[in-house]
Amino acid sequence: MPLLSYTATLTETRSPTPTPSWTPSLSATHYSPTQYGPTETLQVMGTVALSPTRTPTASVSSTLWWSDVACPTLAVTTTAAGGSLTQSDIRGGGSAVPTLLMVALPPPFRWARDPQLGTYLTFVPVSTAQPRGFGGSWGAMLRNATWVRNATNPSTVLELAVPVHRGYFIAADETIVIRCDAVAVFGGCKGVLLGSFTIASDTLP
Repeated sequence: MPLLSYTATLTETRSPTPTPSWTPSLSATHYSPTQYGPTETLQVMGTVALSPTRTPTASVSSTLWWSDVACPTLAVTTTAAGGSLTQSDIRGGGSAVPTLLMVALPPPFRWARDPQLGTYLTFVPVSTAQPRGFGGSWGAMLRNATWVRNATNPSTVLELAVPVHRGYFIAADETIVIRCDAVAVFGGCKGVLLGSFTIASDTLP
């Protein structure tokens, strides 16, 4: 699939009298889905008379594939009280409702139609991995958790249930980056998608 397509057409009509005119028009930039994914199209059309008997009309169109567009930043949120995860949330916190971790794409991006979509997302600690935190059993549970599409916004939001582990303990806050390959985005994008979240060390439940 080419990253950039370019087409040009030229038609000519003959006229018995001079028609010295130049009428350019510029169409609006817009997104339109194709079999390869969304594209951004810019089209310029014009008419010009070169001689008393010749009136050529030219049309030029170029297409920029989304694979040339930089990948967006992932918006990471949780359903934890206050919006941020704490050590108590990981340890259970007394709640019977699972805490969800969600990643969202900004418009007009959307997730690809791929049943293995979750395999393109990985977790990378940016703070020191603590033995009883992300560096331990809970980290393995998180990496093996399953991403699913959000019921309300399935095309832009993925979510997973944060694993509960009573043995989770951190002496300092843990920050974890979510890294996602560009192939997970419908139409593709240039680079990788990144987002992050922090688990706060707090009083044990």
